[in-house]
This record gives sequence, structure tokens and C-alpha cells, in this order.
Amino acid sequence: MIHWYRDIERTETPRQVVALARNYLATLTPVDLARVPQRCRPSRIFDEDDIAFWSGRLSEEYWQLRGTAADAAVLQELWSFFLRASIHVARLRESVEVL
Repeated sequence: MIHWYRDIERTETPRQVVALARNYLATLTPVDLARVPQRCRPSRIFDEDDIAFWSGRLSEEYWQLRGTAADAAVLQELWSFFLRASIHVARLRESVEVL
């Protein structure tokens, strides 16, 4: 997982973050995804707004399941990835606005 975080930080545009998110999702197996509640399984990622959407949705679900007996390992990994990606997209957008 750590290499994904490094890869997020190395992206230079929101479009690159979107491509990385697609690549990340492609590495998850159907068995992995089956462990995540369907309402918060990221589907197609078209643009950076989708990254923000899934970050929010996964955050809500993670904080609801955290501390319960639910198996939240894959959910936590997805949440962490999309949260970092969303933050990085915001930073990239901000740096463009400053210019």
C-alpha cells in the first residue's frame, strides 16, 4: 500500500491521480471488493470529482464501521487511498489557482 501513497505524491496533475486511482482499483480482486459494502465500492472513476466523491463515501462508511466486529481491512485501505488522492488533487488544484 505504501507504494500507492508514494505514487499519489508523485503525480503532477489531477488527470494523473485519476489514472492512478483506476490502476489501483484494477489491482483489487472480486474477493477483496466483496468485503466492502456495495454502497461504498468505488466504481468507474471518470474525473477528479469522482475521487472526492468516493473519498467522502468511504470516509462515512469507515467511521461507522470502525470499532465494530465488521471486517473493515479492505474498506480502510480504500478509504486511505481515496482520502490521500483527494487531498493531493486539492493541492494540485490550489497550485494551479495560485499561478
